[in-house]
Amino acid sequence: GHGWHVLAIDSEPVAFERLIEKTPLEVRTRLRTKVVAFEEVELEPADLIYGGYSLPFCRPQYFAEPA
Repeated sequence: GHGWHVLAIDSEPVAFERLIEKTPLEVRTRLRTKVVAFEEVELEPADLIYGGYSLPFCRPQYFAEPA
Protein backbone atom coordinates (compact mmCIF):
# COMPACT_ATOMS: atom_id res chain seq x y z
CA GLY A 1 0.00 0.00 0.00
CA HIS A 2 0.90 3.62 -0.23
CA GLY A 3 1.96 5.72 2.72
CA TRP A 4 4.73 5.77 5.24
CA HIS A 5 6.15 3.02 7.42
CA VAL A 6 8.57 3.83 10.22
CA LEU A 7 11.14 1.77 12.05
CA ALA A 8 12.11 3.69 15.21
CA ILE A 9 15.36 2.58 16.83
CA ASP A 10 16.65 3.37 20.32
CA SER A 11 18.78 1.63 22.92
CA GLU A 12 16.29 2.44 25.68
CA PRO A 13 12.87 0.72 25.63
CA VAL A 14 11.27 3.60 27.55
CA ALA A 15 11.94 5.86 24.57
CA PHE A 16 9.09 4.17 22.76
CA GLU A 17 6.46 4.60 25.45
CA ARG A 18 5.78 8.24 24.59
CA LEU A 19 6.22 7.66 20.86
CA ILE A 20 3.58 4.94 20.79
CA GLU A 21 1.30 6.98 23.05
CA LYS A 22 1.55 9.98 20.67
CA THR A 23 1.02 7.92 17.50
CA PRO A 24 -2.66 7.93 16.45
CA LEU A 25 -4.31 4.51 16.71
CA GLU A 26 -5.25 4.44 13.03
CA VAL A 27 -1.58 4.53 11.94
CA ARG A 28 0.15 2.56 14.70
CA THR A 29 0.38 -0.50 12.47
CA ARG A 30 2.79 1.53 10.31
CA LEU A 31 5.19 2.01 13.24
CA ARG A 32 7.70 -0.60 14.36
CA THR A 33 10.20 -0.18 17.17
CA LYS A 34 13.55 -1.85 17.72
CA VAL A 35 15.68 -1.73 20.86
CA VAL A 36 19.34 -1.79 19.84
CA ALA A 37 22.49 0.23 20.53
CA PHE A 38 23.43 2.73 17.81
CA GLU A 39 26.72 0.93 17.15
CA GLU A 40 24.95 -2.38 16.58
CA VAL A 41 22.07 -1.26 14.37
CA GLU A 42 21.64 -3.00 11.03
CA LEU A 43 19.58 -0.78 8.78
CA GLU A 44 17.03 -2.17 6.38
CA PRO A 45 16.66 -0.85 2.82
CA ALA A 46 14.69 2.40 3.00
CA ASP A 47 13.62 5.39 0.94
CA LEU A 48 14.65 7.74 3.76
CA ILE A 49 16.83 7.32 6.82
CA TYR A 50 16.66 10.15 9.34
CA GLY A 51 19.30 10.14 12.05
CA GLY A 52 18.23 13.30 13.81
CA TYR A 53 20.29 13.52 16.95
CA SER A 54 21.76 10.01 16.70
CA LEU A 55 25.42 10.74 15.92
CA PRO A 56 26.31 12.23 19.32
CA PHE A 57 25.34 8.89 20.87
CA CYS A 58 27.85 6.97 18.76
CA ARG A 59 31.20 6.61 20.49
CA PRO A 60 34.18 7.85 18.41
CA GLN A 61 35.85 4.44 18.21
CA TYR A 62 32.95 3.23 16.02
CA PHE A 63 33.61 5.77 13.28
CA ALA A 64 35.91 4.75 10.45
CA GLU A 65 39.30 6.45 10.22
CA PRO A 66 39.54 9.07 7.44
CA ALA A 67 41.17 7.77 4.26
